[in-house]
Amino acid sequence: MGRLLGLVLLLIPAAFLAVGGASRVADGRARDAALPVPSSMIAGILLPVGAYSAAAEALVYADGMDGDAAITRAEALSHEGGVRSERIRLYRQGLTQAPALVRGWSLLALDEATMNSSEAVLALDQALLLAPNDFWVAGMRSQGAAMLWEKLDADTRTLALAQVRLLWDEPLLRPQLYKLLGVPGGPALVSVAFAARRSDLIELNRWASAQARAFVSP
Repeated sequence: MGRLLGLVLLLIPAAFLAVGGASRVADGRARDAALPVPSSMIAGILLPVGAYSAAAEALVYADGMDGDAAITRAEALSHEGGVRSERIRLYRQGLTQAPALVRGWSLLALDEATMNSSEAVLALDQALLLAPNDFWVAGMRSQGAAMLWEKLDADTRTLALAQVRLLWDEPLLRPQLYKLLGVPGGPALVSVAFAARRSDLIELNRWASAQARAFVSP
């Protein structure tokens, strides 16, 4: 009996390793099946709606402990028109597992902005404090700031204004600036951000007008 008990005790760690290994394999397969959607969303490259649907479906089978996968799935759902409350649930689930993911906090702030502004402010604060110079989420954080401006404290406003200026100073991000101008509060936020840079503001307005004309041209 003692030998049997000893054998069982020896096998328990191996069983846990096997289960953990299988979970990681399944997680890897789910993430591979979601490609190229995750990288395209980071780069701001739009894909057909069906691609986002397929990625969201694939990531259902990701490891429940993979916070990044949960956040990516929620973002994919946002592109296919998924239910906002479900996206918020997934963002919160992902951030519980991976609280340092700035993109998750930024996306959560955007979705909460029209649902629960107090929670949105907390998420935006976290996104800005964790990585104030994160290049790839500057557009999201600027949009969140535009929608939540009246509820932001002075320090958060300062960080948010720097994000807006980055959208103009980095030409690669200018499409995000044009998108910001279409968000409620966006034009006012841009005006505040460039109040001390009048020549840039004039040039920016000319650029935005040219972009608008290009969109309506036949």
